[in-house]
Amino acid sequence: VGRDAAGRWATMIEANIFVSATHYHPAVNSTISFYPGNDPSATPVTRTVSAGQQISGTDLWIGHFEEAVPSSVAWYPFATTAIDDAADFNAVYLDDYAYQSGISPTTTGYGASNLTDMAVGENHLEFFVWGQAEGGSTGDVMCLVRNVDGDSGYTYESHEALLQGGDSGSPLLLTTAGGLQVAGTAWAIDTISIPEGTRWYSVYTYTGNYTSAIQTYIDANLVPE
Repeated sequence: VGRDAAGRWATMIEANIFVSATHYHPAVNSTISFYPGNDPSATPVTRTVSAGQQISGTDLWIGHFEEAVPSSVAWYPFATTAIDDAADFNAVYLDDYAYQSGISPTTTGYGASNLTDMAVGENHLEFFVWGQAEGGSTGDVMCLVRNVDGDSGYTYESHEALLQGGDSGSPLLLTTAGGLQVAGTAWAIDTISIPEGTRWYSVYTYTGNYTSAIQTYIDANLVPE
């Protein structure tokens, strides 16, 4: 997971392919910095964005570098299971724990100082929305509520993460038998009414409903590791 000088996010899903958000993606010809070992004092691995595109009218954006990242920079498989109805979501994902990435809660503003400013929170998957529309994009999305103490969905405070300004394009990561998997990129926040009151929730464009379009881009632009 890297960032550019403007604080925009790129999450590797192949040796030279990354995903981000349509409304907040790294610009073509911008430089993405990755810090091996998550060490901010390490010499960053840098790559230049060669090209990219919006996926199927959604807020999911995919791009690539002409050169692969080295083995010191991780890349993750992406979720490919199609979610067509509530029964699908409930069977595959309901209440699964997830890692939400973003800038640290105390950070304000954007820019070069954010290159190494990354935080990870925990939450769990609570519902799915088909055809979410916002800012000219429409997509199928994973949703994670930021519950508070006393809510039926509350775990404990350190697990109830919520996206904030500057997090758009950061990854939603799930645990699988093989390690971590990218399930989507951060798009927006919204509110929902639950029995205990009104709560904020995070919205991520889900990769699994756009597998074909993602794979087509990978097949056209992948370079050897």
